[in-house]
Amino acid sequence: MLQIIYLSTASVNFEDSELKALLEKARKFNSEHNVSGLLLYKDGTFLQVLEGEAQIVESLYSKIAVDSRHQQIDVLGKYNIEKRSFSEWSMAFHDFSQQPLEIDGQKPFEKDKVLASIRENFRITHLIRKFFDYF
Repeated sequence: MLQIIYLSTASVNFEDSELKALLEKARKFNSEHNVSGLLLYKDGTFLQVLEGEAQIVESLYSKIAVDSRHQQIDVLGKYNIEKRSFSEWSMAFHDFSQQPLEIDGQKPFEKDKVLASIRENFRITHLIRKFFDYF
């Protein structure tokens, strides 16, 4: 399996409805292709973790990399993994521009489980800290 972690800046201003539509489309694709991950958003910046079968994740990332809604895409890490960090979510999500904190996915939101998944993977914990340092 492959895990890709990247940071990007939105080239367009996402309204809540547009962000929701993007997330719904991503979750549908990910569910159909056995991709899991995490998407964090704050004030026009995305941090995303994609994980799954290498060919599918590579193909998905290639589409994202040429998507005109993204600019300044920076791959923070690309790793061969044995175990998924976000296996329970087709795309766990949180918009840190909004309050209160909600990270949700296919399964009902379980904040403690998502945070445990993040904490057990030092690499992801470190990158998420970098995400917040960015602001």
